[in-house]
Amino acid sequence: MDDLKDISVDAEINSDKFPKIKVDLRTPLELTFFWLAGLSVVAIVFAFIFSPGEKFDQQWQAVMAVAGICLVFSIAFYFNTDNYYIFDLVNKMMFYHFRFFSYTRVERVASFADIHAVTSTGSQESDRYENYHTYRVQCILNTGQILYLSDDTHGNLEKQNGTARKIAAITGAEYVAGIPGCYAVAKKAGDRFSFSFFEPSWFDITKKSAFEIGAILVYVAILVTIGKNGPAIIRFLKSLIE
Repeated sequence: MDDLKDISVDAEINSDKFPKIKVDLRTPLELTFFWLAGLSVVAIVFAFIFSPGEKFDQQWQAVMAVAGICLVFSIAFYFNTDNYYIFDLVNKMMFYHFRFFSYTRVERVASFADIHAVTSTGSQESDRYENYHTYRVQCILNTGQILYLSDDTHGNLEKQNGTARKIAAITGAEYVAGIPGCYAVAKKAGDRFSFSFFEPSWFDITKKSAFEIGAILVYVAILVTIGKNGPAIIRFLKSLIE
């Protein structure tokens, strides 16, 4: 099976050359395991830095033990999860491939005729040094459902537009070029869906920042809860080993 990223934007895409094309991306489940692993590492480092001297009390032991277990399982789950889309050019169908360890499922998502439009959408981000935009590819189905078909990339709109063009060529859907600094919103004209573009408003940026702050507070609350129940957690873990 050919991978979409290995196919040129100018290539002639047909079922004779490319019977099936794989569109790989990190799905929400894979991202969850990835972030759990990262947060587990942060918790372990946090426990080392803020532990009371050389001797850890049971609160910090519990944080490190739970974070260590979470890290091991998250890494195992991440590397044994493989989810991606398949574009079947012979049958003109889009499928979703799901694998978790030895369990595999392939299910139909839509026919090519059900995919109305493909575009690149933007999102404004910021860090300590700058504000910037990330972009990813999305399509809209005849039901109005939007599916993301790529990972976010930092500022690389041209590359994402190229991916969107290739998917539009595969499926026969309308290609709508993404606009720098703008995000795409579904619109309907007659019986067809497409996309309109808008610049992020102050409310959009504030809402996202509030969500990120909320996620950090939840993370800290989990660490505090683990610490407060440290002795009980250590006893429980020891009972499993013994």
